[in-house]
Order: sequence, then structure tokens, then C-alpha cells
Amino acid sequence: MTETQLDAQKRKEAKARYDNINRRIAAVDRDIATETDGERQTALQEKRDSLARDREGAAAELTALDRRGNGDLEILQRKVSELGQALVSDNPAEAHAIINECAAALARLDTRVMGLEGRVTAIERQINPPWEVVALRIAAAFTVLLALFVGIWQLEVLLTYPIIGVILEGALISLAAATLFFANAKLQERPR
Repeated sequence: MTETQLDAQKRKEAKARYDNINRRIAAVDRDIATETDGERQTALQEKRDSLARDREGAAAELTALDRRGNGDLEILQRKVSELGQALVSDNPAEAHAIINECAAALARLDTRVMGLEGRVTAIERQINPPWEVVALRIAAAFTVLLALFVGIWQLEVLLTYPIIGVILEGALISLAAATLFFANAKLQERPR
């Protein structure tokens, strides 16, 4: 995904805001170090804390822009061009550091892709379940229908001997529930 002009502008503005806040914090830190008045020091410290919160917000915005723009891919593209310059300048330490950064970015991309593939597979299995899951769900439905049929057909017997009715109907409903649980467990299995 290439970065649009609007995203590049947003990133540039966020980076400028972050750098500006860092400069202001450094200036406030110098003022705090030289200030002798306790009340003024307290006011400067409060201002510094406020600037630190603003800096955290700007850093979060930069991180969000990197994630939205597929930052790892852009990092790889930028680092490959830097690697060419490092190799031409005969600087093996810098080239090694760039290669390590590229490897880390590739590992993050691989992890992200594997997570997405797992989610897509789970969604596909929910939409189009395997035939075993469909068969188990149909078996559970038939078991519930059998429980209803037996309950209606043998109503006199079940009312005469309520313990037998409760056990029989409970067993059939439990079988249907167990079949549904088994079907859901089959659905959660990883495909081979």
C-alpha cells in the first residue's frame, strides 16, 4: 500500500508537532533547572507535564499513521534504499544494522499475515462449515424432534411414570446438546 499525499502530509505535520513539543520540553527543562523561585518552578513543572501529555498524544498519532499506512512495508522500502547507500559508502556496521531492522520488520509482517490468515480461515469455516459439522447439527435436530415425538407419543406412560419420562426426555435432550457441542468443537478444529 503506497502512502497517499494526504497521509504523507499528516505524517509530516505529526512529526513536526512531535519535534516542536520536544524542543519546548527541553526549553522548559532548562528553565526549571535555572529557576530559583519555588512557585515558578511548580508552574513550570505543571507546564512540562502538560507538554509531556501532548507529546504522548503526538507519538500515538505517529504510531497510528504508521500502522494505517502499513508502516512495516514502508520501513522495508526505505531501509532497502538506505542499505544501498550504506553498501556504497563501505560502512558494514550500518549495513548490518539496516539488515537487522529489515529482518525485524519482515518478522512483524509475517506475524500479522499469519494472524490475518487464521481469522480468514475461521470466518470461512463459520460461513461454509465442513460436512461433518452440518451432519452433526442435523443429527442434533433429529434428536430434539425424536424427544418431542416420544414425549407426545408416550404421554400417558410418561405421566404415569414421571421418573421414566424425565430420564428419557433428559437423555434425549442431553444427547442433542452433546451433539451440538461436538459439532461446535469440530468447527473450532484447525483444518488439516
